[in-house]
Amino acid sequence: MTLTSGFVSCPTVPDCVLPVRLNTIDFGFTEGPTNDHDGKIYFCDLKENRIHRYDTRSNEFSVWAQKTQGSNGACFLSNSTLVSCRGSACDVVRWTADGSVDQVLASTYEGKPFNAPNDLVITKTGWIYFTDPDFDLRNHHPDAVYSISPEGEVERFDEGIRRPNGIVLSPNESKLIINGTKQREIIAYDVQTDGTLTNRHVYASVRDPNREAYKGYPADAWFGCDGMAIDEEWNLYVTCGAGVEVFNRQRKSIGVIVTPEKPCNVCFGGPDRKMLFITAQKSLYMVPVTVPGVIFQQI
Repeated sequence: MTLTSGFVSCPTVPDCVLPVRLNTIDFGFTEGPTNDHDGKIYFCDLKENRIHRYDTRSNEFSVWAQKTQGSNGACFLSNSTLVSCRGSACDVVRWTADGSVDQVLASTYEGKPFNAPNDLVITKTGWIYFTDPDFDLRNHHPDAVYSISPEGEVERFDEGIRRPNGIVLSPNESKLIINGTKQREIIAYDVQTDGTLTNRHVYASVRDPNREAYKGYPADAWFGCDGMAIDEEWNLYVTCGAGVEVFNRQRKSIGVIVTPEKPCNVCFGGPDRKMLFITAQKSLYMVPVTVPGVIFQQI
């Protein structure tokens, strides 16, 4: 598929390489990609309530789980156990290897259900941080970001991000980076050894939407952010209205990858973690990168 416009070169992507659409049949709405120890990519179809798996070696797709109740952002634990946010079920759950829910890790805060947990990241020590935006105006809680300690204790630590969405750690796990769909600013915290967070600050800001490439959206719609990934050199990949915008370690924007469909989330995969996978509307795209991506999971 040919891009109509907007590809801005990025030093982490080989010259003249464009994202390739991997699927031949349309999905409903792709989101929440992550990868396992073998480099396989797991991603959800929100409209069909499924989790799909893509084998990077055989290039084959398969359905891994069905009736997922809005499963979205996900990461793997060290024992190859998937943990995901479920927006429709308003919880964070752990899955079995055969695609069944094994345990609900968090479903309420202060006696009320979450709004719609959206995305999460897991530290080496087992802390889980997740976003809970109120896109559906359930009004259970304010837009917020939460933590789940290794002992299962749930705490809310940020109510100031407008529709908190993507969340990722720095490669050394010293920073937690969070964005919001209704704001340009990406927020970061310093992560302490006990999992607590300090020093809230603005990490970077995304650029204006690419109205030419992504038509059909109101003039005031969706200038903010969605899912994120980061590589070993601290290059941060942010899906937003411009495409996949990339920020270097100095937090400077160094380019944009524009997909034919508006992107929603990203992850690294493949045997050497040098493939960037992009979920975008009805498709899964892949573009090679020069720096291996970071995979977050408990050890």
